[in-house]
Amino acid sequence: MKFNAKKLLALPMAIVALPIVAQQPDISGFDCADEVLEIVHLLGRGETPAQFVPADVQTELNRQHQGSELKSIRCTDAPELKASTAVEEGTEKQILTSLSMTFPVEATVSINGQTVSLKIDQQYLAENLDQAEGRKVTQKFIVKQ
Repeated sequence: MKFNAKKLLALPMAIVALPIVAQQPDISGFDCADEVLEIVHLLGRGETPAQFVPADVQTELNRQHQGSELKSIRCTDAPELKASTAVEEGTEKQILTSLSMTFPVEATVSINGQTVSLKIDQQYLAENLDQAEGRKVTQKFIVKQ
């Protein structure tokens, strides 16, 4: 079979748009959160901090600096937990009403071609845990350094 360049050039061309896939960040140290895995679902963010914390940090980086890219993230210590309880009417039992969980992380971020290292507290606050309706989860992105 003979190759004919003129026929090839005359063929209609289809432009294929390929999605740009961002490189996944290097994620480490989240085994320090193993002790909270039984309750982490109460945050409503998923079952695995190594998945949702980096995603939430990347979302906040993009919100503050469009085009920022999380290159690496490392959990540096066990999450800090704070909880509030209330007395259940009629039983006098303590029930969980709110839960705060703060993940201390170090992140390497590329912003406009520059690489920056950040120390961040990624904090989650789950409220109204004692109610079937109206549960609320808020996040705080706290840059410490």
